Amino acid sequence: MLKKKKHNQLAIYLQRVESYVFIDDIARALFDTGILPATIHDSVLVKREHEQKAIEIISSVFMRHFGIVPTLEMEYLGTDATDACTNAMVDSLSW
Repeated sequence: MLKKKKHNQLAIYLQRVESYVFIDDIARALFDTGILPATIHDSVLVKREHEQKAIEIISSVFMRHFGIVPTLEMEYLGTDATDACTNAMVDSLSW
């Protein structure tokens, strides 16, 4: 049935859920605690010093919405120079 009519509706719905969870909930909660995040699809970029708090917030949001916490994978952006650039980018974000 789903394939015959409006087969794209599920994908659109899931994109909206992802957007809500990451932008309206996770990013807002991070911002409210003084952390300026950058979101990239289903990822959140924060300064390394905020990593633990970000993990706590993301886990809490997922538990509240879905009743589970996914396995979170951290990716570090490399050298100290890269970190400095990332920090400058995150610092320059305005809400």
